[in-house]
Amino acid sequence: MILVVCRIAILAASGVVPRAARADWRRAWVAEIRHYATLLRSRGVKNRYVLARIWHHFMGAMLDAWDLLSDTPRIRHLRSAVRKPGFCLGLIALLLAAIVVSSRGLAITRAMLAPRYPDAARLVLISEGGALLSPISASQLAYWKTESPRPPPRVSCASWRTATGTISGPPSPGRCR
Repeated sequence: MILVVCRIAILAASGVVPRAARADWRRAWVAEIRHYATLLRSRGVKNRYVLARIWHHFMGAMLDAWDLLSDTPRIRHLRSAVRKPGFCLGLIALLLAAIVVSSRGLAITRAMLAPRYPDAARLVLISEGGALLSPISASQLAYWKTESPRPPPRVSCASWRTATGTISGPPSPGRCR
């Protein structure tokens, strides 16, 4: 049974062997495996060992087929092309293009770089912790918090909750104190 399987596999593997040597290669390997199996069985070797040795010879046939394939001019040309820096750069460009296409044109990155607000330069971030990330001074912030009953027109407030990691908003009118 194993000889039949090996013959079929060698027949399939012979497809990668160059056409000029294909028939001789196939005949040689099938004859070698058959001879080796007959030799081992005539010596009275256990069937498990015969199967293992036949498998070993079969793997040798596969390696031989690969060696014959890799020695063809087309494969040598392909190997030399793959070793060049242009191939690597092309592969990186192809990978980057696949990422851009699969992420619908890097939508999140575009949203981060180009905010949706029409007048984004007028947005101000005010921090309560003392570190101000805006042109408003600490005294102006204190005055605004104590003296203003509600935020000036067109000003929105929101609060950051560290425990939950969320921003609450839109706020009620008296919430910016």
